[in-house]
Amino acid sequence: MVDSSAFEAYDLLSQYYDSMQTKARNYLQVGQTLGSLIGNRKTLLEIGVGTGLTVEALLLGNPSYEIWGIDNHQPLLEQAKEKFKHQENVHLDLQDVLNLKLSREFDVVYSRGGALSLMNLPDGCYFISHIMGRDANLKALKGIAKHLQNEGLFIISAEKYKSSDDALTDSVVYSKEIMLDDGVIHHRKVERKSMNSEDYIFFDFSFRTDQEIIGRKVIELFSLNYQDYQKLFMEAGLYPVEIELERDFQVYSKVKQKQI
Repeated sequence: MVDSSAFEAYDLLSQYYDSMQTKARNYLQVGQTLGSLIGNRKTLLEIGVGTGLTVEALLLGNPSYEIWGIDNHQPLLEQAKEKFKHQENVHLDLQDVLNLKLSREFDVVYSRGGALSLMNLPDGCYFISHIMGRDANLKALKGIAKHLQNEGLFIISAEKYKSSDDALTDSVVYSKEIMLDDGVIHHRKVERKSMNSEDYIFFDFSFRTDQEIIGRKVIELFSLNYQDYQKLFMEAGLYPVEIELERDFQVYSKVKQKQI
């Protein structure tokens, strides 16, 4: 199941989402990097499409892509639908990856920081997920594999978390403030905890002005270390193709193949 705190947090984030995301990363570069991995493949599915920022970036590089996007948060999805209401090659659906049901297979399924992603920290790379528990994440990944063509690729972002904050502790692994539009300050803190023999990542999001706190939510994410998530992916039928830890994305295939 998905932690309910995620829905509450994205309700808060939806009004600041585009400003927060575009100030945190260069989406033109995201589109170029992801496009180079996609190559000449045409049919794409994005897991956790949000407001469609990655879709926009990909279409700038290749307007001929056929892109499907799913998200389980209606306010974000409505923003995406408004952006692409005149795009016949963009198809958006309210779904979650744990119960993925689309009537076609794709050349590429990708997740750029959506329900499933990777986090590069100084001590290693970690799988993080809005879905709680190993078995549920295995189900989600098997669903992704089911929706891939035999030569299809699963591409998952591996974002680097580097903090300029000197006040980090053993558990707090990232802390950063970003100035958004209209004088709103966004602070994001990432803390790692172990509970009941499982590892979790907590994202603490807050928004404030100089005068007051506008809102704050904490998202709980399930986490696996590098060795454990490699086993999980292969158990789901997704085999490593390109997993250099310095890359912004890792690439997996529905069939075993030589590394590129």
